[in-house]
Amino acid sequence: MTKAIESHANKTVLGAGEVYIDVLDAAGKRTGERYVGDSTGASVSATTERTTIFSGDGAVARTLLDKITSVNHTMSVTIQDMQPENFALFLAGEVEEVADGSTSANEAIEVKAGLWYQLGVKNTAAGRAGAAKEIKAAVRYIEDDATGLGNGSNWYIRQATVGPAGELALKDRSTPQAIGLQILVEVPAIAGEEGHPAILVDGAPYGS
Repeated sequence: MTKAIESHANKTVLGAGEVYIDVLDAAGKRTGERYVGDSTGASVSATTERTTIFSGDGAVARTLLDKITSVNHTMSVTIQDMQPENFALFLAGEVEEVADGSTSANEAIEVKAGLWYQLGVKNTAAGRAGAAKEIKAAVRYIEDDATGLGNGSNWYIRQATVGPAGELALKDRSTPQAIGLQILVEVPAIAGEEGHPAILVDGAPYGS
C-alpha cells in the first residue's frame, strides 16, 4: 500500500438529498425556493459537442484538429409528491385559483340513467396545460448523505429552463405516481450575475 492511499480519505456518498425550485418571475427575479416534496431520484448529465477535422491527403486520414466546442448540462428529477405546483411544472403551465362553483343557481338538465353529472367545482388550485409556458427557475440540491459521514455536496443551478420528462402514469397498481422533470442548465442572465458559473458545487450558501 502506498503512502498516498494511506493518507487519502475517500468521500463516499449515498445520495439522499432534497430538491428546491425557485421559479423566476417575468422580470427574471427569484421568488423564493420551494421544496418540491419527496423525490426518488436526481441526477446531472452532460453532453459534449466536438469539432474534428481530418486531413484530406494520403491513404489514411490524420486528425488535424479535435476540439470540444460546447458542453451542456441537464438535471433530471423524479418527484412523487403530487402537489399542484409540481403538476404545473410537468404540464409547462401554472397554478391558479379556480372560482368556487360548489353552489350554483337552479338549472334544469336532462338526466340519463347510468351517467354521472358534475354539479359544481370545488375551489382549488390546479396545473393548467393550455399554451406551453417556458418556466425559468433556479434549482438547489441539498445533500443529506445517507452514510451519516457528511460527505455530500450541495449543488446550485443559478438559471435553468424546467420542463416535463417522460410520462406520468396516472394508474399503476405496482408503483406510486411520479412526476419527471428535465432541467436544462443555462448561462446566467439574471441582472448582476452575468458571467457567474452556471452550476455551483458547495459554492452557494443556503438562502442565497
